[in-house]
Amino acid sequence: MNSNNSHFESFSLISGLGVTVIDSLGNSLFESDECAVTRDFLAILNKTHDCEESCRIAFIYGCYQAKRFGGSYLFFAPSGLVYCVAPLSADYDSSSFGVVVGPFLLTEHDDYMEFDVIGHAELLPDEVDALWATVRSIPYITAKKAQAVSEHLSHITAFHPSSECEPKTLPVHTDFFAIGYSIGQEKALQLSISRGDIQTANIALSDMIRQMLQSCGGNVEILRSRVVEFVVILSRVALKSGMDMNAFLGFDYGFIRDIDEFTSVEDTVIWLQTVSRRFIRLIFNFAETKHTDIILKAVDFIKRHHSSKITLDEIAAHLYVSKSYLCRIFKEATGQTPGNYITYVRIEESKKLLSNLNIKIIDIPDIIGFENQSYFTKIFKQHTGSTPAKYRRETL
Repeated sequence: MNSNNSHFESFSLISGLGVTVIDSLGNSLFESDECAVTRDFLAILNKTHDCEESCRIAFIYGCYQAKRFGGSYLFFAPSGLVYCVAPLSADYDSSSFGVVVGPFLLTEHDDYMEFDVIGHAELLPDEVDALWATVRSIPYITAKKAQAVSEHLSHITAFHPSSECEPKTLPVHTDFFAIGYSIGQEKALQLSISRGDIQTANIALSDMIRQMLQSCGGNVEILRSRVVEFVVILSRVALKSGMDMNAFLGFDYGFIRDIDEFTSVEDTVIWLQTVSRRFIRLIFNFAETKHTDIILKAVDFIKRHHSSKITLDEIAAHLYVSKSYLCRIFKEATGQTPGNYITYVRIEESKKLLSNLNIKIIDIPDIIGFENQSYFTKIFKQHTGSTPAKYRRETL
């Protein structure tokens, strides 16, 4: 372990919270041993709620805000979990960008599961059980302890060898989702995009910019902070729409450096209008051209790989879209989920194999990607009304 990180490992051990050092892209450079405790729950949560990328953006945003305020930043991530972050360097080209402490909860585990997890995604019973079984790995702490963690993190990062922040003990405690815009505004923008209504989307963006300008009172520093929040909102909408984040923001999140250079409200407004036009152009071009292309590529991928144990994760990764987006547009276009379509393709292929007497029925499940003979027989009968053996007798 790097000696520079020994302070964070000790802090993690004392606090009982995971500590992660991230780079300017939100990638992990160091994780304390405590991070392993919550890993199972986070893996399930990220898979079921598709929130890993938006949380990564939140960490970057949090470190950026903490740099502005000269301390640490306590906030709710898109997952509903609480984190505390602090910057390590003012240089965005530096490998070590910030420190993330967490996750932890400020509410009881049962309340978190009920209000933040269950109901926010379509979960299968086994997924709900898996989340309940691992949720208590997330530490529940008092608000007073959270404040102490935040203040102590400010001191540690201030005196860290790679830090350029002056020590301050005025952490900012805010809700990542309620920084300046209502959930209703974000949903309205998302709805207009899903309907292909570019006019309403433009109006929604204009309203958000107008509200931003009114709330800053001509203070450029406040406006710069609000602009970052605005871009985070756009990035979340882009994610939900299935758009590749790199097409909008790029790999280096260089927009943060652009925002730091704003010296007047006028310059900021011009930049905002440019970003808004780029967002609308990309998101609607994506919706018009990608939708059909994604469906065709998904079908092709399934047909070429149906004999292996392909998963929804693999298909979505191959197409560079989110799982939730893929499921939604695939069902809209075909009337069935990707999983059901995989089964359909396998059953159709099994029918062809059953017409060949040189192929034993017992070998067919393995050829088409089913786990075993009994499961194949069960699914085949559900789709055709007869067993594989009976189907072979009746069709030959």
